[in-house]
Amino acid sequence: MENRSPSSQIPKKKRKLVELLECKDYIVPLNPDVIVKKTIYRSSARITERQRNQVKRVLRSQGYQGRISSIRYTRVNYKYSFKVSVKYQGSVGKFLVNTKNETVEFKGIS
Repeated sequence: MENRSPSSQIPKKKRKLVELLECKDYIVPLNPDVIVKKTIYRSSARITERQRNQVKRVLRSQGYQGRISSIRYTRVNYKYSFKVSVKYQGSVGKFLVNTKNETVEFKGIS
């Protein structure tokens, strides 16, 4: 089973913002066939459901509970990567999705 931090046992209402700010970098491999490069190259703001679920899984594995209100992306590098913004309990987290080596990297809640 996944290792949860002790703070994940604290009810979310009593959780301090400081605890939400403390997160580690986390990389999840993406299956190469999941990435639809033509979609990413276009200016459309689409992200696949599978990628969306992987972003959620990264948050959950770090002990975050509750509703993740939105997942959006902005292009960082025209060829290879885009940034995913996640709004979670009023905080915004950044993910970098890189299509060259198929990774999702969590940059922390800021």
